[in-house]
Amino acid sequence: MSNTLTANSNASKYLFIVSSSYGHLFPAIRLAHLLQKRRKDVLFVSAREHKILFDTYGIKCISVSNQPNPFLSTYDWYDSEVGRYQYDVIKQVVDEYQPDTIVATPLVMPAFVLAEAHSIPLIVIGYCEYLFPSVGEKNSKKQWRIESITQHYNNLRENLCLPLIPADTATSPLIGNKYLLRSIPHFTTQENLPSQVEFVGSLIWEPKYINYDLDRFISKNRNNKRKRPLFFVQIGRLFSDRNLWNTLIMLLGKLPADFVVDLARSDYMRNHIEFPENFYLHPFVPLGYIKDDVCGVICSGQTTSVVSAIYYGKPILGIPNSADGAEVTDRIVENGIGAGIYQEHDIREDIFLNYFDKIEKGIYDDKRYFYQQHFLFYEEEDRLFEKSFA
Repeated sequence: MSNTLTANSNASKYLFIVSSSYGHLFPAIRLAHLLQKRRKDVLFVSAREHKILFDTYGIKCISVSNQPNPFLSTYDWYDSEVGRYQYDVIKQVVDEYQPDTIVATPLVMPAFVLAEAHSIPLIVIGYCEYLFPSVGEKNSKKQWRIESITQHYNNLRENLCLPLIPADTATSPLIGNKYLLRSIPHFTTQENLPSQVEFVGSLIWEPKYINYDLDRFISKNRNNKRKRPLFFVQIGRLFSDRNLWNTLIMLLGKLPADFVVDLARSDYMRNHIEFPENFYLHPFVPLGYIKDDVCGVICSGQTTSVVSAIYYGKPILGIPNSADGAEVTDRIVENGIGAGIYQEHDIREDIFLNYFDKIEKGIYDDKRYFYQQHFLFYEEEDRLFEKSFA
């Protein structure tokens, strides 16, 4: 471990403790590269499954094995016993590396405890939608979330014999010293956000990618005389709403279009063996790889799918199956860059055909271009560094 923890002489040290899924890791890598470019020292603590990723892109990493879920998994973030184990492992890294700053994601509970215990500034990489109510907001639909996450955090604190904290929208340590919101002021309707919140655009980062099988599928689509539109589909986890996948397969298979389906984090594939001919499925497809071929994105309103679509200027059809997905889908509809389907019984052919028709007629063009340009403005390198680390 000591060789990995060796820092560049006199360089500021940043320890990244982020959830072990691509949607959390990729924006963190974007920030890590910004720091490295400015000769800062960067170290990740992550799951062993991602060691090759960090090695490939020149980032130091302490890789940790864990079963049954990867280390810092989003599947068991709320379990205080898991959190205690993660705390014990990461504390050794903190004690030896002695970071000047910790960078974390919202569900990595041990990072908040360690930042407090060692008086280390904490930067939180958030999502496209702010998770909590605004400061002083009454009767917020998000109140349940700050109470729920605070309760899970307090369970870990109790396990560590630490005092409990209140679910306070202004002073909660879950906000960190700086909270990077992957959005822009024009896109969100939420006002009176805490002073720690900074808008940083999409924070898009994608690895180099080659997929010849996908290339053949797209080539076949291009050469189709019927000129079928191509869509990117990324649903993510469905939790208890797995019937949604059955409904989507049956409907999309009949539509006059082709679909590239990213199966990342899918928890609904167990009973599916055969798929329609107009489907291409793969565990990981970055939107940037097919950006010149797809005309729209169909997703569950999760951050990675939505900010990627905005970044590449693609209209979005949100089919949320969670509260945060519904909140982001609201923004999609309100800002005129796509449509939303909020209930399973609304998944009808006419809704999809209407979405296709609006894309063909350019109904979303002005708005998607407007938001694409404004997101890119916030992503300008010097501005992004200033917002994130100043």
